[in-house]
Amino acid sequence: MKDPYNFDFLTITKDYNERELEDALIHNITNFLIELGKGFAYVGKQIPLEVGGKTFYPDLLFYHLELRCFVVVELKNQDFDPSYLGQLNFYVSAVGSYNEKRN
Repeated sequence: MKDPYNFDFLTITKDYNERELEDALIHNITNFLIELGKGFAYVGKQIPLEVGGKTFYPDLLFYHLELRCFVVVELKNQDFDPSYLGQLNFYVSAVGSYNEKRN
């Protein structure tokens, strides 16, 4: 975990929404990967995850080459709410289950 991330390279207004943040990060993916650190590979944004007949879409998905694991990024532009942790844990579990099925 790293807190805080420095996203000064983005040129978005102060009152941005999550989609604008996501689009700006993807547009600046090289700078974003440098900020994350060594070993990260971009997999995609809004990758569909099927769970219980429903489809869910985590904001960003990366793969860490050295750790050999997926890294889920869920973007929020509000103060922390404990429900965000539950949502992130759900996405991490869903990605892990999907990965196990493929191997």
